[in-house]
Parts: sequence; structure tokens; C-alpha cells
Amino acid sequence: MKGVHKLREKIEETRAELNERARLFGIRDKEVLEKSQELDRLLNAYHRALNDEGNHWAQ
Repeated sequence: MKGVHKLREKIEETRAELNERARLFGIRDKEVLEKSQELDRLLNAYHRALNDEGNHWAQ
């Protein structure tokens, strides 16, 4: 559960950074795209962690 909580915190931090960069540089900026891809990876990891945790409890 601790790992899921840390991922959620990192997701919120990355989302805030993404929004700020998009506001400053526009949505087509290379750094904005890279930050968006980072957020995608974090969200995928978060969902995997939730699924793994759910499967652990089902056993």
C-alpha cells in the first residue's frame, strides 16, 4: 500500500508540473510532451500496482 501511495503523490506532482509547463510553453512543446509521457508511465505503474495489490488480497 505504501508504494501505491508514493506513486499517487508522484502522479499529482508530475501532473502539476505538466500543467505549469503547458501553460508557459504551450502543449506542443517538447518538454511538455516528455512530461506527459512521464505521467502516462506513472499512471500505468499505478494501475499495475493496484491490480497486483488486488490480486494479492484475493489469494
